[in-house]
Amino acid sequence: MPELAGLIKQLEDGQSPSKRSKAARILQRRADPPSIHALVAAIGHDGIAECIATNSLTHMGYQIVPELVNNLQESSTWVSSKEILRHFGNKSVTALIGALGDSRFQDKAKGILVFDFGATAIPQLVGALPQASLQKHVSLALFELHFLGEPLVVQQLIRSITGQEESKNSLQLFDTIFEYEQSKTVSKTLLLVLSEKTVGDIVGRFLAGLGKKYINNFIWVLSASSNKVICRNALSALEMIGEPAILPLINSLELNQMYPYAIEIFSHIGEIAVVYLLDTLVGDLNATYADSTSVWISHGRRKSGTQARFSEVVRVRTASLLRHYSRPVVVEALIHTMQVDTNTDVKLAALHSLGALNDARAFPPLLSMIEDDNESVKSNAIKLVTTNRTMKNCFNSYNGRNKSAKICYRCLARFKDKRITYADIEPRVFDYPACRICGSIKHLLENVDRVVANLDHSIDHVGFQDAPQGKGFWLYQFGEISNLVEMYMVFKSIPESFYQYHVHGANNEFAEWIEEIYSEKVLADNLRQCRDIIQAAEVMERHVKIIKYEPDQRTLDVNWFWKRQPFDFDQIWITHADDFDVEHFVVQIRNDPDERRQKIYRSIPVFVNPENHISQSKLNLLQDTFGDVS
Repeated sequence: MPELAGLIKQLEDGQSPSKRSKAARILQRRADPPSIHALVAAIGHDGIAECIATNSLTHMGYQIVPELVNNLQESSTWVSSKEILRHFGNKSVTALIGALGDSRFQDKAKGILVFDFGATAIPQLVGALPQASLQKHVSLALFELHFLGEPLVVQQLIRSITGQEESKNSLQLFDTIFEYEQSKTVSKTLLLVLSEKTVGDIVGRFLAGLGKKYINNFIWVLSASSNKVICRNALSALEMIGEPAILPLINSLELNQMYPYAIEIFSHIGEIAVVYLLDTLVGDLNATYADSTSVWISHGRRKSGTQARFSEVVRVRTASLLRHYSRPVVVEALIHTMQVDTNTDVKLAALHSLGALNDARAFPPLLSMIEDDNESVKSNAIKLVTTNRTMKNCFNSYNGRNKSAKICYRCLARFKDKRITYADIEPRVFDYPACRICGSIKHLLENVDRVVANLDHSIDHVGFQDAPQGKGFWLYQFGEISNLVEMYMVFKSIPESFYQYHVHGANNEFAEWIEEIYSEKVLADNLRQCRDIIQAAEVMERHVKIIKYEPDQRTLDVNWFWKRQPFDFDQIWITHADDFDVEHFVVQIRNDPDERRQKIYRSIPVFVNPENHISQSKLNLLQDTFGDVS
């Protein structure tokens, strides 16, 4: 030890540089811990000692690295120690990474790794991530290197991932890096990560497990890449995220390339995706309808709460996308959109989706679209009715059924063939049965072989006048109902879903309208007790006695004293009337300007209730105007 002390003294206080250098060379050759420590300590003595000691240390082996690292805590010499450490490359990196676990010099060690070794240190830093004691400061070092623009950080992280648990720290570092990056930078980095088949799947699933943080990044990746591996990994991640990804995906339908991906993801997410799609399509049209479409799933809770408006492009593609869901509620939503949406492209998308679903329930409203004011909607509806197999079969059946058994319950007129012209490659014509008076098929009542004009004063028809102008009842997918008789006929002809649209528990819109317009509280209360449209029709029938439809008898019984004007009837029943009523009835019939009816009046039979005591002269009048009188 005396010799060592002398060498140290010579190195630090020698009179000439040559003697100092000689002492340093001897300490360099000894290379034992005390000698190394002496050389390191000399760095901070004076400029000459520092220069000589640094030169000697640089020429020594990597065994001096630990001592240099320990010297980092010395504020006066750590810069020189840092310079020497750079000379030993990876050995210094290893020692510096180990020093990250020591609070005495972990900050300086991290600074040297980041700013002096840079990319050289990245592989070893990534390799040290699994060590719990070093994980925090190693992650910070890598984080800083990434933001200094070192692409190797992400590349090494990718290489380090072997599994979800084994590579937990690497995966968490990805999350940390992404959290502080701009969204577009995250997306580009994610694009690189997901390109690795196995690793991309692991990273994707890990990030998906963090919830909705990276939904838009995964969507950007899908829109930006055509690489199958990348897209598969991004798809898997979005499928794993589930419901939170639905709304962003719907908004992404603005991009053409997202349509097929949305179909695949929604099919994996499940039924809840349908509710969001329905809300997107019909939420802006009618919030109540959007709520009602959600009742069938998940406790009736409206999921997406779509109060914001969607673009027309998104709604068009949503309507197209719904063709992949054969559900009654989807058919109803598409029908609703086709009939009431103001955007032609959305209407057409809904129309074609109904055709693709091949659901016969869509035929009646689809056929009604041939009366649409928009030429494009009209021509596409006709093409669908005449070319789609299901719709064509429905039309052939509708067209082939006895036209004389079809009647418009608003006009009380029979149907006949109507011809319209529509645009195709060249103008074409289309024939279909429609009301011969109003030309519409909307108020169709089928299977009516016999319409009876019943002269019956015993039935009170007061109160069945039309509602004031602008106060009619607006029925979903139908239009205005003008009076109670028409409401009864509507109940006999519309599907259950149309009725339920206006009934929400104790809130019955039909009852409220009747009570407000006609002050019929008893009828309104009875309607509120009805569970379905069958019960509602029975209630209305008991109240509305002036018209009665009997499907089993295929008969429609209409009280003449309610209409008091000619309509298409096949029999006359004089149930409760007098001579004056008969004479007034005959006068109106003889003055009927309708040529079709005038041709058949002579063949219409008349049945007279003997209790009426109609005079012979009036019976003769009936005989001269109609057919057999009995």
